[in-house]
Amino acid sequence: MGLPADLVIGSVFQIHTDQGPQRFVVLRDGIARVNAETAGALRDKESYGLVEPPSVSPNLIVDMPQTVYDSPLPDEPLNIVSRPEAPTLCWSWERGGGDQSPRTTVLSGRHLPIPPAAMNMGIKQIHGTATIFLDGGKLVALQSPDPRYTESIYYVDPQGVRYGVPDADAATTLGLSSPQNAPREIIRLLVDGPVLSKDAALLEHDTVPVDPSPRKVPAGDSGAH
Repeated sequence: MGLPADLVIGSVFQIHTDQGPQRFVVLRDGIARVNAETAGALRDKESYGLVEPPSVSPNLIVDMPQTVYDSPLPDEPLNIVSRPEAPTLCWSWERGGGDQSPRTTVLSGRHLPIPPAAMNMGIKQIHGTATIFLDGGKLVALQSPDPRYTESIYYVDPQGVRYGVPDADAATTLGLSSPQNAPREIIRLLVDGPVLSKDAALLEHDTVPVDPSPRKVPAGDSGAH
């Protein structure tokens, strides 16, 4: 392919540009650019006798077929967090009115990254150990990842039950307004309540709900006394 003979399949080399060094890995069907973390991991596995990634003149790779190397490693170095020192793990989601996509962040530390006054406003999950904090109200709008579908509106009560709201008119009738954007991945984990609509309120039920936690009647209990 025009590369030096010591650059075999799987080896890493670099070229120098005005933006700094660029690293590549040699593959069977061409070369692929990789980030520094991936280049280091590949060399840790097998360096092919090369003490350092050799530098190659950029003109040698101009006509070479370039492909993609699918690496799970990010561009920035991984930061290993000590859980004893940072026992609190928090997934943060934020999406403004003009944002095309949400901004997500994984935070770790000794305490939750929220004001002390909001510490008692979290929704503790009925099933599981996670606690959810909603900033900006309890009426939330979930934007579908599929552009063919419109957003879904929910009211989340202090106990962590989510109630479907059919549309903005129904929300106004309920005295709810200005829904805040919220992550679908989190809201779907909450307990699902009934739909808050006029049709649902007028629906008559002729049965009672089944006890979700049935138990046996103790022996000798003959009923009412």
